[in-house]
Amino acid sequence: LSLGAGLRAAQEPSPDPSAAMDAHSAAPGAASAAAGEKVAQERAKASERFVMGVAFFCVGIGCGWFPNDAILNLCLNEASLGGIWIARVMLIGGTVGIIEAGIFMMYVVVIARPFSFRFMQSVPTVLIGICVAELLVLAGFWQVAAPHHPVVVIGAILGNLVSQTTALLVLPMIATYYGGWLVAPFRAGTDVSAVVTVFLGEAQNPSGSHNVIPSWVLLVCYAGAAMASIFSWVMIVRLGTGLRAEAFADAKPATPASAAAGNLEAASSNGIDEQSKRSTPALWTWAGVVDAMRRRLSVMRCPRQLLVPVLVGALVDVVQWGFIASIADIGALMTDPDGCDGTRGKWVARTSFTANRALVPFGSVISTLAPCPRGLFKMLALVQTVAAFLMITAATGVFRGLWTTEGGQYAYTVCYSLVGLLEGYLLTMAYRYVGDAKDIPAPARQSASSMLSWLSVFSVCVSGILSGELVNSGTLRCTPPAV
Repeated sequence: LSLGAGLRAAQEPSPDPSAAMDAHSAAPGAASAAAGEKVAQERAKASERFVMGVAFFCVGIGCGWFPNDAILNLCLNEASLGGIWIARVMLIGGTVGIIEAGIFMMYVVVIARPFSFRFMQSVPTVLIGICVAELLVLAGFWQVAAPHHPVVVIGAILGNLVSQTTALLVLPMIATYYGGWLVAPFRAGTDVSAVVTVFLGEAQNPSGSHNVIPSWVLLVCYAGAAMASIFSWVMIVRLGTGLRAEAFADAKPATPASAAAGNLEAASSNGIDEQSKRSTPALWTWAGVVDAMRRRLSVMRCPRQLLVPVLVGALVDVVQWGFIASIADIGALMTDPDGCDGTRGKWVARTSFTANRALVPFGSVISTLAPCPRGLFKMLALVQTVAAFLMITAATGVFRGLWTTEGGQYAYTVCYSLVGLLEGYLLTMAYRYVGDAKDIPAPARQSASSMLSWLSVFSVCVSGILSGELVNSGTLRCTPPAV
């Protein structure tokens, strides 16, 4: 047997040494090819994310604050309007926001049904169209019927309607159906108008007393930028760019099985023992009212794990736009040792305002880099609150001797910059927390983002009216330094 095995082994061909060497040398080549393919895939994915971000950034331009910022620039650079119109525009914005937030809440309570994805997907098209039409009308007719300027008043109403509707409907849609990270480029697009109008307004009127560029030219340019948003949104809708699976599930009709399950759940929730009704009618009535309100307000329900981001996001929005936006100019003038009309205070006001508006969209952009740890998220919110508190001390004259020094003036500018930067970063990150929550179903994410939007709109408008009234009434104003 051993002899036969040896003969068979001798008859079998021996392995070719050169073939083994070729296989050994080909292994590193295959590994490097696989690594190169992986790198190419990562680059393609990064390029795709970049294109998606740019597309949503362009959409945000047409759904944001361009009409409002354009009107504020008119108030600053046109003598027939003047600073008094800034307060009027802010008052109009607060009123429109409160009314729209109230209507939204009435819809939630009465209808008790979330907006469908298809409806929300059509909203940006309407908002962009309103924005473009409004800017073009302002370009041709803003000066009509001065000094009452009815076109400016209507423009302020429609401009706030666009921005508040974007917050209430479009942002929750993107966070729910398109992914949390896409909120960042979209919000950067909505806020970039502040940067554009600030710098172009400075170029339009560098001396502060004479316009070298007509206002209608800038308004037409703003309309052209907003018009590009329509094409971006049409392509996003047609190609389904960035859509999650929940968007397609939302469009499916209800099956008989799901309808039966819903009827069974409704029957079980209404299955109250008749004897308990008769024995405790008042208790049953109160329980029924509470249960009905709970079910109707479920559209705005916030899961417990998202409650802190929602509250912090609304808080940082109130700090920036509800309080500091109204008193920042007064605080800057109070840093001038020569008084309220000094050149140094005006420099601090202009520089800090420009830095604040430029850093708001920048904060939204950097939130796309990586998710923020929850502990750091809370700490940054505290930093913004402290910076805002320091600005309030400057506006009220506390520690005025320190604020009127050169270091105090730079500190004020840094504080205002931090308030804007952290508002853009933290509010966008709050939407990202909601949109990227993997263990929470799409309806709960939509209700949480709707709650965040509603809280931001309502609280900012209420606080803005209160702080604006303090300034308009003269209760809070710049006072000359004590001799």
